[in-house]
Amino acid sequence: TRITLRHVTALPLNAVAQQQREGVKMKSFLQKFRLNWNVEVEGLANPRTGETQASPQSILRYESLHPSMPRVADMSDEVKKWTHSWLRIGEVMGEAYEHNQPKCVYITLPFPRPSITPATYFGWLEMLSDLRGEDGQPLDIPVCFIRGNGK
Repeated sequence: TRITLRHVTALPLNAVAQQQREGVKMKSFLQKFRLNWNVEVEGLANPRTGETQASPQSILRYESLHPSMPRVADMSDEVKKWTHSWLRIGEVMGEAYEHNQPKCVYITLPFPRPSITPATYFGWLEMLSDLRGEDGQPLDIPVCFIRGNGK
């Protein structure tokens, strides 16, 4: 069977030309390593609502991870934006399970910035590794974090 790489990136809804460019870019990157994989590019926008923000259920689950977890509403605008993005990526990975049923998920680690508290950062990692289906039930999929090079 041929491997399919699902590339999730911050693209606006219905940005077909941008999705195609991202697909070509990722395919040429993979070919450098002689990996002849299918590439599917998907944006963060929810196809039903067009929202790129995390669902209220994800935010509630994130805030209830630990008593020291800061509330999303109390975060600075910059940290709030990153939090919504990473929580939405976790949602997209859970939604993808319904269609593809992946054997493993590989994800680039979020970059730990000085303005992010350790509780916030580790909360992101917890939410990314604890994938849930659309029904909210935990999915039995291993998640492997990969350190990027910043490019």
